[in-house]
Amino acid sequence: MFDHSGARVLTASHGTARLWDSATGVELAMLRGHNGPVLSAVFDRFGARVLTASDDNTARLWDTATGAERAVLRHDGSVLSAVFDRSGARVLTASHDGTARLWDAATDAEHAVLRGHDRMVRNAVFDPSGARVLTADDDNTARLWDAATGAELAVLRGHDRMVRNAVFERSEARVLTASEDNTARLWDAATGAEHAVLRHDGSVQSAVFDRSGACVLTASGDNTARLWDTATGAELAVLRHDGLVWRAVFDRSGARALTASFDHTARLWDAATGAELAVLRGHEGSVLSAVFDPFGARVLTASDDNTARLWDPATGAELAVLPHDDWVRCAVFDRSGARVLTASDDHTARLWAAATGVELAVLRGHEGSVGSAVFDRAGARVLTASSDKTARIWRVFRTVLG
Repeated sequence: MFDHSGARVLTASHGTARLWDSATGVELAMLRGHNGPVLSAVFDRFGARVLTASDDNTARLWDTATGAERAVLRHDGSVLSAVFDRSGARVLTASHDGTARLWDAATDAEHAVLRGHDRMVRNAVFDPSGARVLTADDDNTARLWDAATGAELAVLRGHDRMVRNAVFERSEARVLTASEDNTARLWDAATGAEHAVLRHDGSVQSAVFDRSGACVLTASGDNTARLWDTATGAELAVLRHDGLVWRAVFDRSGARALTASFDHTARLWDAATGAELAVLRGHEGSVLSAVFDPFGARVLTASDDNTARLWDPATGAELAVLPHDDWVRCAVFDRSGARVLTASDDHTARLWAAATGVELAVLRGHEGSVGSAVFDRAGARVLTASSDKTARIWRVFRTVLG
């Protein structure tokens, strides 16, 4: 990942994380100390520290200026995730040992152990204000905690299988959970009371609020996505596919929903009525991702048919086919919406002009599948990560700016 300024890159691998100068590719620091795979690595919002989580039962804090290890945050099982709060003052870790833990990021003191789950804590997040913590676990529960004291505020009990994910609404009034028990559930974030059960006939793959918090969109293995009223829990619409619905997202306005399915299609829907606006048909394999550009003017899909494709969401017309020689693992727009970046199992990433679909550059050099590719904030550089044990930085010259 790039830091906020785009000046540095952070990579994570077996036993180490590393900092790199994104302009020159020079290694600035090797963050060495973990004794197992580094599962995640993030900058704080100021870029002054790095936080890593590892299978060696620790998270660690590092000084980005020197690469020095500042703290070891110990669990009794693999640390699956580690995040800073928005201020950078606290760290939250989630572990296979059944606990989440709060830490003082300045002193490395353990502030609280959030103990109560019976199995591994799959994820843990702060609410937007940093006042509460939300955890999701394989014990079929999510839990709310006071971030100041570590006290358990509520057990969100009702799911019959693993809770896949749990998120706060932007206003912090409600919590949304998604589970393998074929339901998503809405909860009162103040009391932990179950507000509504959102039922599918298959595992819920994802569940998201729209930006206003008024509507929920779920995607399921029952070949449907569904729209729900957050206030009442009422089902507003069933959005039908002919295969598992892998992902579902709103556009920025919340007016449209976009679904990606194993039935080889993506589909656009009116979020107010559930009416199908367009079927984006043309892929010959499962659609692994589907995203809007920043302005909602185009849709970009990626598939295991070795292509990404651009679509006009107003008409559903296919605008361009972006071919690779193997599965396309990810496809993203830059911040301007002018360019597309794709990453593939064919050992390449590729740059494309979003307006025309013209291939601008092939980023060739990896010797393994390229699993991810991202632009920096300015769109001047690209960062790729590969199974060949390297990450690579690519400068996007003006001749390929599109």
